[in-house]
Amino acid sequence: MAKTCCICQSKIGSFDKEEYIFDDDHSLLICKDCSSGLKDAQRKDATSDMQIMYTNRAITRFAELLVSNPDMNPRVKDLLNSFESIDEKRAKQEERAAYEAENERRYREEKDSILVTTGFNFDGYKVTEYHGVVSCDAIVGTGIATDIASSLSDLAGTKSNMLADKIQEGKQHAYGKMLKKAVMLGGNAVLGVSYNVYVCIGNMLGASVTGTSVTIEKI
Repeated sequence: MAKTCCICQSKIGSFDKEEYIFDDDHSLLICKDCSSGLKDAQRKDATSDMQIMYTNRAITRFAELLVSNPDMNPRVKDLLNSFESIDEKRAKQEERAAYEAENERRYREEKDSILVTTGFNFDGYKVTEYHGVVSCDAIVGTGIATDIASSLSDLAGTKSNMLADKIQEGKQHAYGKMLKKAVMLGGNAVLGVSYNVYVCIGNMLGASVTGTSVTIEKI
């Protein structure tokens, strides 16, 4: 039985080296052209004009083969559909960068005016929209000096200010990240804020802050 490429359906010669599109499925053979095209399409570091041309050309060819071969293996289809041209990738990166810059601008403008409470309402305000739960974590290293100081404090039955400062640092970092998320969701207030501190592997502490991003307005 003649062997054919699972992408372009071209025949694979008896003396050609067998190549497979997936390492775990040797029933899906590919020809030399498609093998080379896959390498170009999957290139993530295309910078020169020549590399970009090869990448875009390979992706265009695979897009055309998807249309001309509707009975293509579903797994192969999913792989080919996942490819993006360099221009598409750049457009998405620019769109993402613009989105993040806009969110950063909004956060800088609104972070000092956002209202936060551990309760579930503000006197004189009403909630007009719920945007969802926001939860952020921050990990801080305690350091050897802090560990020694906290151990000595434990033996002496006194407080460790160095360890307390590290915990506070983690909570403040997590709190700032939570506020940013709340603003990004469109909120101007956060309800039900709660903190949690936990120990990680090694000389590391974690702090978690959770709340609900909402929009409020005066009654």
